[in-house]
Amino acid sequence: MGLFDWLKKKNNKNTINCGSVTLSYSIEVTKNPVQEKIAALHREATTHKVSNWPAAVACLQEAADLMRQHPSDYVLDRWTRLPVFMQQAGQFDEAMQEFERLLSEVEERVRQESPDRASPAWIEYQINRNYQTIYDKMRMVCKRQKRSDDAAKYGQLSIEYGERTEELRVIVDAERKAERRAYQEKIAGSR
Repeated sequence: MGLFDWLKKKNNKNTINCGSVTLSYSIEVTKNPVQEKIAALHREATTHKVSNWPAAVACLQEAADLMRQHPSDYVLDRWTRLPVFMQQAGQFDEAMQEFERLLSEVEERVRQESPDRASPAWIEYQINRNYQTIYDKMRMVCKRQKRSDDAAKYGQLSIEYGERTEELRVIVDAERKAERRAYQEKIAGSR
């Protein structure tokens, strides 16, 4: 029997047949009300951006405040939408201040959101990936404002962090491969 063949034997009675053993399971899906509110605010901001940039920015500001009050593993795009919308709403200086705030929070946020077992290389990889993405968004915003010197500066920073991210990805991939190999050896040894 292959590793995932037991999935094929699943029936509709909340049990899984694994050879001679039948496992019962139950799945309970709970929705986090804060995360639901954040998602709703992002959807609302999207609808407002067609005709009401101030309302769109207000929605994203409220979402960012909630994310800071209730830390979780939020995708980076949730964080960078606010300054991008600010720039599009004609609030370039405020957008750059928000980007600077995001940059100042990266390391603490990544460490807070990282799993307990995360390796130092994985944490460093995530930190560099965050910096790369934020600097690239800053480049884009500056380019839109026709601030080519700033766009070039942030573009260069994004490239530098991107290169470091790729170096760390190789290390993280090697760590994961070693973990899988050790796990497979452990399984094979217990048979």
